Amino acid sequence: MPFELRIRENSHYRDESEAYDHGSFATYAEAEAACRKIVDEYLASARKSGMSADDLFRSYTMFGEDPAIDAAGPNGERFSAWDYARRRCRESCERAAPTISSPPSNSSSAARRASAVRRRR
Repeated sequence: MPFELRIRENSHYRDESEAYDHGSFATYAEAEAACRKIVDEYLASARKSGMSADDLFRSYTMFGEDPAIDAAGPNGERFSAWDYARRRCRESCERAAPTISSPPSNSSSAARRASAVRRRR
């Protein structure tokens, strides 16, 4: 049984005239991989430096494509593009977030002060 993939535009929520077929896949795994690729491509194109996961997800839900598989997988699972996008936004933004380092050591300024005190004596 082939798995049909249909794309709906998040920017045209509930407007079936904007939806289109993306293809037919022999297995659920192939269809799911195609869905993930569609979501990942949008997130990669929409992500800006310093963007939060919430902002990236909001962008996806407003302007991204929402792929859906017409049937459940072999174990009854259903792919949710929004759940997948939410997880990928968190992963992407956490990975790219700058690390917070400890403040620079004050040892050099302490050494300068100690040196100035010795010179005054």
